[in-house]
Amino acid sequence: MKRFLITASALLALQVHSCLLAQNKNEISNPELKVIVENGYLNLFIQLNEIFKWENTKFESIKKFPMRGGSHMPHLIHFIDKGSVTWRQTDVIFTGSYKIYETSAEDLLNQYNEKQIFGFSSWSIGKNQNFKSFNEQTGNYDYLSPKDFANKFNLNYEQDYNKVQALVSGHQEQIVGIYTSQDNLLKFNNEEYAPVFLVPELIVEQSKDMRKWTKANLLDPIPENYLWPEDIKIKIKSKDKENTFYRVKIQEE
Repeated sequence: MKRFLITASALLALQVHSCLLAQNKNEISNPELKVIVENGYLNLFIQLNEIFKWENTKFESIKKFPMRGGSHMPHLIHFIDKGSVTWRQTDVIFTGSYKIYETSAEDLLNQYNEKQIFGFSSWSIGKNQNFKSFNEQTGNYDYLSPKDFANKFNLNYEQDYNKVQALVSGHQEQIVGIYTSQDNLLKFNNEEYAPVFLVPELIVEQSKDMRKWTKANLLDPIPENYLWPEDIKIKIKSKDKENTFYRVKIQEE
């Protein structure tokens, strides 16, 4: 009878190199590994314990929409690094920009104007929703971000990491996307989307003596993405009758 050292392999399997991906500033969780043998297959379940993030994350709609050829597929939102976003609706792709939700520059300017005794404001809203004011002493413009502007003049300012403001082609007004941790879903333009994270480089190895390690033969390629925060499942079919140890290396990006 084939026997796997499940306890030993689970304890020794996971090796993390350097700092694993983006960790929470206030909470760091180590990856976890579960090993299950079922119908002759060795199933590895890797829980990366990644925190929620917007950057480089895709969101797939729960609902699927009809295509021209009769098939159905979900809509896909991709929040790319540096504030750009793409939104695929079946076979049409819209592009645009996004940022973490914050009190609008217009609202802050109204608050500022209401506080002015003489009713005159030297500040105005410039490009990228930043504030600008001409400095007569230097002969140049001074610039402040909305947050810095609010702090400087003691204005009511809100920033919510669970919300994004997206401006995409084909829509004149910004779309506010709201992520809720209770169900791990993003509500965007009245549709619900599930977050899809990129799988880091994983190397699955096996050994008979825990000294010499070789790459394991996987039944299927390691997936490129996984539905966050679920486990990454890797299936191995082993014909060996001897005890075998397995480990998973996670390479930092």
